[in-house]
Amino acid sequence: MKIITALAILFWLPLAGTAFAQADAPGQVDLEPVKTLFGASPKVNINFGSAMMRGFAEGFRETNGPIADLVGSVSGLRVMVFEDVDGSRASDFVARTTASLAGDGWTPAVEVRDGDDQIDIYMKESTDVIDGIVLMVTEAGNGDAVFINIFGALDPVFIGQTLGGGIDFNDFDLEDLMSIRNGGGAAEDTDN
Repeated sequence: MKIITALAILFWLPLAGTAFAQADAPGQVDLEPVKTLFGASPKVNINFGSAMMRGFAEGFRETNGPIADLVGSVSGLRVMVFEDVDGSRASDFVARTTASLAGDGWTPAVEVRDGDDQIDIYMKESTDVIDGIVLMVTEAGNGDAVFINIFGALDPVFIGQTLGGGIDFNDFDLEDLMSIRNGGGAAEDTDN
């Protein structure tokens, strides 16, 4: 399941009611209550707003226009990864949260169940755009729990092409993102 957790984070990085309160922007979900649930700070905690996302977008502009456009449309990104948490508490929380999201007009886009491990992806759609995506991954026993919220005016055509494998990411990888974060442009491909 750790591979699924890592893949979920990697996939959603470039592109929850009683438990998660709706935040100010359509598609934004308050993930802070998860910390209280587990009584711990997340192992990974990413909280980028629109200014940072625009900065990342411009960093990709020369090397990867489609990624730049996608990242530029993101108003915010929140990622929280917890390790060695009680899977039953996480599953109960996700069940309450998904019910609340559905009640607030979110669509259950993907549900994966593998024993007690689960992945849930919910989308908040308006007429022309996807306002937000929430990804929740939980492992049974004392495993990992991942909560991701991406919000903004996300292009559903681009997301559909991405999920269908129709977008060429020009060898996009996290080294590009890390290089941009550290003040440089996209990393050179040194593998060739």
